[in-house]
Amino acid sequence: MGKTILLSWLILTLNANTSMSQDALSGKPRTSALSAILANFTKNPVNFFKEKAGVDAYSGYITVREKSHFFYVLMKTLSKTPDAPLILWLQGGPGRSGMFGQFLENGPVGIDAEGELFNRSTTFVNFSDVLYIDYPAGGGLSIIEEASVLSKSLGDVTDDLLTFLKKFYLLFPDYLERPLYLGGESYGARAAVSLAARMQTACVNRPHGVMLFAGFLIPLGESILKSQEFLYQLSMVDEKGRSELAQMFAYIQTKAKNNTTEAAILLAATVFNLKLGGRKSLFANLTGYDDQESVLHATKDPEVEQYMTYVNNSHFKGQLGIPKPEMVSLEGYRSAINFMLAPGDYFTSIDSMFQDVLQSQRVLILNGQMDDIFPPVLFEEYFSKMTWNGSELCKQTPRMPWKTPGSLYGLSGYIKECGNLTTAVALQAGHYVGFHASEPVYDAVKRFVNGLKYSDDKEKDIK
Repeated sequence: MGKTILLSWLILTLNANTSMSQDALSGKPRTSALSAILANFTKNPVNFFKEKAGVDAYSGYITVREKSHFFYVLMKTLSKTPDAPLILWLQGGPGRSGMFGQFLENGPVGIDAEGELFNRSTTFVNFSDVLYIDYPAGGGLSIIEEASVLSKSLGDVTDDLLTFLKKFYLLFPDYLERPLYLGGESYGARAAVSLAARMQTACVNRPHGVMLFAGFLIPLGESILKSQEFLYQLSMVDEKGRSELAQMFAYIQTKAKNNTTEAAILLAATVFNLKLGGRKSLFANLTGYDDQESVLHATKDPEVEQYMTYVNNSHFKGQLGIPKPEMVSLEGYRSAINFMLAPGDYFTSIDSMFQDVLQSQRVLILNGQMDDIFPPVLFEEYFSKMTWNGSELCKQTPRMPWKTPGSLYGLSGYIKECGNLTTAVALQAGHYVGFHASEPVYDAVKRFVNGLKYSDDKEKDIK
């Protein structure tokens, strides 16, 4: 079975559903003129967001390594404040486009379950400029010219992000004088922690804060590979299913000690329903769920499907200003990205890096109550044992009920503020916490960026 799964994974990787994958994965540049074309597309106005939401925006490609070009969209705040802060947004996946966050979580233009566009009231551009980056190499709408530039470690990912930032500041030098906030969801939170740690010594313009949503922050053995009890308590598996998962999770952890590649493939076949070799994952077979993002949804949210269709349309890619829309397929490299990155990263602890960031930065951590990928209760169990200069204060600080304007049933979740750290859990939110709980996330982010404490002003409507 292991060999069949491995073969299926390789086939899936090599047949990534993008027209440019075949040439890139063969190691042949698709066109000798590609780099020259992208060199002329570094900073271009995007009229789409101006027409739909009154937001000034720019897009472009920035070369971070030879034959690796990151796509970005920069949006200016609706407040027109000339010295507004900048939020750098890193989506998860890894390999999802920042347009996922724009359309489904925090951007000015949203898309609903029917594919209709709308203006989002809870958008970060109400109070900040926002920079969406498609990373790592080949992620989202970014372009690679050969497979060798795919990231193999978190260090590779961080190197590219740092290179991107340095070149971004050359294109937009005024941002060097503005507060920078790093925000990331899922794998994006992991990348944000690594980037923040690196920027402490590598950059003059250090982050003013780091915001982590449903983050891949603690070892898998303390989260996904320990989630059988969480699923059992929610009646998603019975005793037999709990036992099957526990045995498989233990086997994966044992494999990870000497073969992280096989462990990563087994993790995908056990938890994530990629249907390797035509087989459903063990999680899918035991629970009946076709999608794993929220306890409350057994199938993929229709808004996510609509987003994929809309953003991958050549017309919209043309509206983004991509010089040749047909040369890139949205998130077409996600399988390849995960296959290359997982062995060298997913089973590696970032505890030391995470603790350094907690010691030196203002940090916001926000998780979704119904996240079955990184269950919040498991994060809390592990996080409570971590030590840094504020850990004792956090242990002594009680959490508070968290209410925001329009809170469902009068409560949005629970929040704790201790020194430079704010932690929160959003009720009924799954792994896409910004999508499932956009108003609470908006409330938390705006307060964080503006230096406002929830405990100081519980009733203030900050919209």
